Amino acid sequence: MPREEADGQVKSLLYMMLGSEARRHFQFRLPHVRIVDTSLAELWMNLDNVFHRERNISVDRVALISRRQREGESLEQFHAVLTGLAAKCQLAQLEDELVRDIFIANIREPELQRRFYKKLRAPDEVLKEVQAFERSGRPVETKIPEGGKRYISLS
Repeated sequence: MPREEADGQVKSLLYMMLGSEARRHFQFRLPHVRIVDTSLAELWMNLDNVFHRERNISVDRVALISRRQREGESLEQFHAVLTGLAAKCQLAQLEDELVRDIFIANIREPELQRRFYKKLRAPDEVLKEVQAFERSGRPVETKIPEGGKRYISLS
């Protein structure tokens, strides 16, 4: 099969896979583009121009700042989630320190939180201390107070 014929089939499939609503939007935004007269590379660029959206860094940063440790989520898991969210935020040199600060502010371990507030630690030291804390094997018991809400107590 010649290259042009194969490209034509790929273009047709790609265009049809858009769905009727997306095809309508594409034609509205680029009424002069004829799929049969466009190369595959040009079609791809046109599709990218019509449908690509820039990331909203503000939304990513709000997601990072507002993230709290969830019930049942380990400290290491929470730290990993924050690190992943921070990677999308274009924080440059502040990334590690901001993750550390948000992590400390939003963990569900008051004892550990107090320990971190007493003495400033480097971001990698915080992670090492959290790992040691979780590996310490301290018994965890679930307590149910009079109000009926469950909470975890490390004792």
